Amino acid sequence: MKKIYLDLKYTTAVDQAYRHDVDSLLGATGRNLGNLPFRHALRGLVDGLEDYEPLTWAELETLVGTNKASGPKDRGCAAKVKDVIISAANWLTDVSSGISTSHFTRFTEALERVDGNVVIFGLGAQVALGTDKMRLSHELQRFLQLLSERSAKISVRDVFTQRVLNDHGLHNVVVTGCPSNFINKDPNLGKKLRESAEALAGGVSSWADLRVAISELQHKRDQVEVLTSDLFVKLRDTPSFYILQEGPLLPMLLREFKQNVRLRAWQKLWRPQRQKFWQPRWKSIGKAYHGYTPSGMSGPEAFNVMRSKALHFSDVEAWLDFARTCDFSFGMRIHGTMIPLQAGVPAVLLAHDVRTHGLAEVMKIPHLTPADYLAEFQHKPRQFLRYCAESLEPYDQNRSQLAEVMTDYLQSNGLTPKPELQALIKA
Repeated sequence: MKKIYLDLKYTTAVDQAYRHDVDSLLGATGRNLGNLPFRHALRGLVDGLEDYEPLTWAELETLVGTNKASGPKDRGCAAKVKDVIISAANWLTDVSSGISTSHFTRFTEALERVDGNVVIFGLGAQVALGTDKMRLSHELQRFLQLLSERSAKISVRDVFTQRVLNDHGLHNVVVTGCPSNFINKDPNLGKKLRESAEALAGGVSSWADLRVAISELQHKRDQVEVLTSDLFVKLRDTPSFYILQEGPLLPMLLREFKQNVRLRAWQKLWRPQRQKFWQPRWKSIGKAYHGYTPSGMSGPEAFNVMRSKALHFSDVEAWLDFARTCDFSFGMRIHGTMIPLQAGVPAVLLAHDVRTHGLAEVMKIPHLTPADYLAEFQHKPRQFLRYCAESLEPYDQNRSQLAEVMTDYLQSNGLTPKPELQALIKA
């Protein structure tokens, strides 16, 4: 009887990452390097996780005999699977979004052949701020119903996701936040973060006094044009860095320049003799960046700023180790905020949707909207640090309570929590 861990191939670091191009690096990490901290953290919570065989969904389907692409012979040789652990993500989408959920039919058919428990972590929804309700597709509802039947409890990231599941008739749902909240098991982490932020606030006169890790912008969000301009100014004028998690700038950073660009159909009308044109390297940062540079900054200068200040990490330990060299961090990425916090560095999340806002509320990490940052703190680092310190006041007590919820969740589903997690409850 097998125990299966449905997850990415890499959970803490991408093996031989230096040999991957951008597409394969993102493919190995679920299209977002921020997926690694979540999985890294889970290994620090569940005792005996190494006894589970890591598989992809396609591999599980082949194993249990529901993979139609593998042929009749394999389908007739279904292996026995005792228990399954699932690392999830922002899987809940509204039927009006146009995002296909047909693959959940395959997931459900595979899990129906599992004999034991099915335990999920990190399930959440990603919709715009101000959204009150979601309507889930039939495929998603069937998948969630199976989870409810095979689990004593279902873990979700935030209260909004819990409410969505309740609205669809599922009530064995608990809110645990993100496992990355427990990477650093120091019971006094919040107190130390608060003291650090207060000490920095007492000695800062401008952003130039701070080495800041700025997590990647989420484009196509409100205020992103102003945030992009602000980003370039801070990267140019201060000892700060820009931490990438997804695709737009990674090709530039990994020197995958596409300078011979194929002409579009409308361009061929006025250049019929040419199929391609030469593009200067600075345009490789994309219009999302060079289109919103601050006044007076040229395209080549913006390119050089990004090349000198942008970083990415394919190893969680290396990411944590770098983060601790910074004084402060802020940005729009939840894991880009959790990493510095867990490394002992004060950080503030610019919460831009229901998912980021909900996670920040549950875990009591400092957060505000991008609009509030621009209105109140864009040019006031001292006040921003004080806001961060004040926001961290309830962090330790809240994390102790979440550790108790997580411990109960693991035990209810037949899993053994690591002793370090239980120690946070006593603290």
